[in-house]
Amino acid sequence: MPLIGPDALSKVFEDILAGKRRLVVWGVLDSTAVNFWQCPLPVDYIIDLNWQLWETDYNGLRVLSPSVLEAEPQGQIVVLVHYEFGKVFDLVTAFLDRFGGQDYFTPICLGEVALPREPISLPRRSLRELIAAPAGPDSRVERTHALWEKASSEDHLGRSKRLVADFRNRTRKKPPAARAGKAVLMIEQLHLGGAERQICNLAIGLRREGWEVVLAAHRQAVAEVAHYLQSIREAGVRYVVIPPSLPEGKDLGVILATALGAEIAEILWHLPGFLLSSIIALYSFLEEERPDILACYLDRSNVIGSMAGILAGVPSIIMSGRNVNPTQLPHFYKGQTKHFLRLYQLVIGLPGVTMSANSYYGASSYADWLGVALTDIPVVPNGLLDSSAHYGRGSASACRALMGVPAKGKIVLGIFRLAPEKRPTMFVEVFARLRQSIPDLQGVICGGGMLESSVAERIEALGLAGILRIVPSVRDVGIVIAMADLLLHVAEFEGTPNVILEAQAGGLPVVSTLSGGTGEVLAPELRAFATDLDDMDGLERNALRILIDDKLRSRLRQQGRKHMRCRHSLAALVANTLAAMNYKTPPRSGAA
Repeated sequence: MPLIGPDALSKVFEDILAGKRRLVVWGVLDSTAVNFWQCPLPVDYIIDLNWQLWETDYNGLRVLSPSVLEAEPQGQIVVLVHYEFGKVFDLVTAFLDRFGGQDYFTPICLGEVALPREPISLPRRSLRELIAAPAGPDSRVERTHALWEKASSEDHLGRSKRLVADFRNRTRKKPPAARAGKAVLMIEQLHLGGAERQICNLAIGLRREGWEVVLAAHRQAVAEVAHYLQSIREAGVRYVVIPPSLPEGKDLGVILATALGAEIAEILWHLPGFLLSSIIALYSFLEEERPDILACYLDRSNVIGSMAGILAGVPSIIMSGRNVNPTQLPHFYKGQTKHFLRLYQLVIGLPGVTMSANSYYGASSYADWLGVALTDIPVVPNGLLDSSAHYGRGSASACRALMGVPAKGKIVLGIFRLAPEKRPTMFVEVFARLRQSIPDLQGVICGGGMLESSVAERIEALGLAGILRIVPSVRDVGIVIAMADLLLHVAEFEGTPNVILEAQAGGLPVVSTLSGGTGEVLAPELRAFATDLDDMDGLERNALRILIDDKLRSRLRQQGRKHMRCRHSLAALVANTLAAMNYKTPPRSGAA
């Protein structure tokens, strides 16, 4: 059976409240309590694939095996599926089709569903009071009717915008006088990636300017980024993990209104339920830390962080987007982008809240998606640590030996995620062409990802096994850059590619496609060697020219380094970030 859309839910909800159909909930998650609060329909029982939960109790409801649906008459049951994203959702919907094809829908706030009739009479209590009211079993249907009628008196999105804007205008803390203050930087998780490297660079740069800096994440960093953590800690940056959390208790509305206040509880009721535990956890942290600025990186952290920052009254908040808006990268946020768009629309344009991008290409992508002017999204180019990589020949030789690369022969290097937007198979094809002209050419791909097995298969099929190597994790990018003779980058989507910045800083010539903001960061001399996205002949021709001409390669090394010193320093990253927030601060004397 197809998913029931919001437009068709009015009749379904009315039937559930009238006892004509029964509601079954699939999934015991952290967000289950939130969904019960935001859409307080009477529930018959809960089902879950986890057999250890069967015959247990959750919130006063039995948890059963999904197989019980097989005995339910078709048309009498409606299933609310709490797993609304990714592979688990696909598994659940397949299960539903197998066991009777029951109707199903995904979590939604009651206020988003139109009342199927004109309100009989608006309840005397305000929406805020109804949201925070206890929902006893005897009064659940009556309270839900009252809540639905009250919520239907105003457009849900319009009311959300009004509530958030009014709260921000009244509670934003006064920006401090021009000085280096306290900054919290927020990302969902630290792993190997460009945005993760940039947020660490910004943290270090702010410390050098005298700021107190906290780098926060919702999940523990992966093991491969231990060197990121070491670098920020050595700079005096505090790193914390803030896992999503909800207050414990049966009646979430009452608990949140008591703990956070009825006004904040009302705002939270309007937000996507799957993000609430993260927003609440970060809000509590920001209330304790009281930073002057909050900088968030990547879409999920942007919408969580900006909303938590607004609730905590943080004076200045900046969000940094991906290379392109998230609708163009469905493998990252499948099913979530509609929620992100709604939250972005709630916060963009509010006092002290800024959306940014790291390239003009990325800014244009976000402006089109968000429906704002390009000038509303300032560009903050990426910046590098000034230690980016001048290594001697001895280090490069040792790296060759470690990776099993012969001592002789030039090396073509690729540093990228093995993901569709980076087009790793195209890299392999271009390398294979170059190898035909330069028989002793060697290749190294540094990076892992979802396409690793298919890329390895293509390397094998082209007879390049042992010649073009995949190294999933590299701790020191600088030494790999020093080892190589050319960086080849063939991505389809980019913002400001860190690897191209690092290659130029390390004196490594670059041949790349002109994807996204790539052309914005190339030294003028190197831009002449960039090609259109699908020009494999041009990539081969330009790479071959640089590889066989030692004098040209030497000149391009010098030009790349000079360009980086002038345009993409750490100090420039800090200055541009603060300028995007209209935050002016002089360096503090004796900065760390």
